[in-house]
Amino acid sequence: MDELRALYRTLLPEHRDRLCALRSRVRAEALSDDAREALRAEILRDAHTLKGSGGQFGFPEITDAALALRQAAPEARPALLDALYQVI
Repeated sequence: MDELRALYRTLLPEHRDRLCALRSRVRAEALSDDAREALRAEILRDAHTLKGSGGQFGFPEITDAALALRQAAPEARPALLDALYQVI
């Protein structure tokens, strides 16, 4: 399990980069309704992936932050996206 955990840890920078890009898009003011909905779906999909993989590889802090993001009201998601980014 330690080897898998170490491997997962090497993949976290990719997730961090992706979350950084999502954070930038969330802050963009001029998004159409369709673009905003697509962004919302992307954030939830990434949070779902991180929630599961964090739990599977023994990173409960990632699981908890990703779960909070998935369950949050839309207006709370930018702050929780920042929190997940910080955990990773």
